[in-house]
Amino acid sequence: MFFCAAGALSFGRSAPNVASREAPIFNLPEEAFIAEVRRFNGIPREVLDRPETKKLFLPVLGADLEMLDTYEYYPEERLSCPITVYGGLQLKVCALGRNTPLQVAA
Repeated sequence: MFFCAAGALSFGRSAPNVASREAPIFNLPEEAFIAEVRRFNGIPREVLDRPETKKLFLPVLGADLEMLDTYEYYPEERLSCPITVYGGLQLKVCALGRNTPLQVAA
């Protein structure tokens, strides 16, 4: 989630108070990690097929997924700014309806 003066933006992730249904993948061996990332259906095939882009992209993606895979939600004070949530119809990690709890968590 990103915060700015006008509000907060969230995309590609379920609401923070919705536990992940998936097993953590950030610590898988590279080939298994790539296979799982392909299931997300949100990263162009060319990025994962080219050695030079994999070298640049995988460490960043791995760190991002480690943060998401190990995140623990704790109820806090509601945000006082608007929240805009973006989700893709083809994103398997952020299925339609899994962001609805943001109304409660926000």
